[in-house]
Amino acid sequence: SSPEVLEKRKFSLKSDIWSFGIVLWEIFSQGKDPYPYFNNVQTYKAVIFEGYRMPNPDENLCSNEIYEIMLDCWKKEANERPTFQEIYERLK
Repeated sequence: SSPEVLEKRKFSLKSDIWSFGIVLWEIFSQGKDPYPYFNNVQTYKAVIFEGYRMPNPDENLCSNEIYEIMLDCWKKEANERPTFQEIYERLK
């Protein structure tokens, strides 16, 4: 979940964008679990306090352009994340 969901239970289209970035990561990792080395508390602390973002899941399958979309989806500030329309344009 996005930082604003974890901290304030605030859901929006921008929190959906965060989740879309996770789905992209799962697709390009061929179905691996996100944050594989963390439990829920560790994931929360890493994402919220340390700014951790998952690495490119597989550089042979996932281009830098796709990984950049993931990173943009995972920006801490919701208003800095792209819209679905912007993501669509980048993927075209």
